[in-house]
Amino acid sequence: MPIDTASYTARISSASQTQLCVITYEILLERIDQALMCGEDDTHGYKAAVEKARYTLQTLLSALDMDNEIARQLFSLYVFADKLLVQAYFSGDRSSLQDARMIFEPLMLAYREAEAADVPENVKQAVLNPSQHIYAGLTYTGGKLDEYVDQDTSRGFRA
Repeated sequence: MPIDTASYTARISSASQTQLCVITYEILLERIDQALMCGEDDTHGYKAAVEKARYTLQTLLSALDMDNEIARQLFSLYVFADKLLVQAYFSGDRSSLQDARMIFEPLMLAYREAEAADVPENVKQAVLNPSQHIYAGLTYTGGKLDEYVDQDTSRGFRA
């Protein structure tokens, strides 16, 4: 089952840095869950899901600011988790995926808690600012919910 990327569009376009971390952890956990849900005979789907989880983990790794002590500790944790994902990929060992999941879920919850904490408003500012506006509502086309994306072509960049 592929990830519904459309559901993340509105959240990402207005997300702060901390919210982007939470979203990335959510995607990583969904990809690990996809691998865990694959049947024993679905090695292609299993390996594809683990590869996508590793790719998502690489996104987290590349975003670390290594001048920060916490980032250096996260780096070590991410490298260990990557080894678990590699082990799961080559051996098919699903317990390695469970171990990796047990690393990322508490981290995601910690970032959610940090986002909910009372932080200065400039920290909560959206990373993609100004970004496209997304409007959702009922339309007359069959009573279904449709999204409308404002097509401002400048998207905040002016030459």
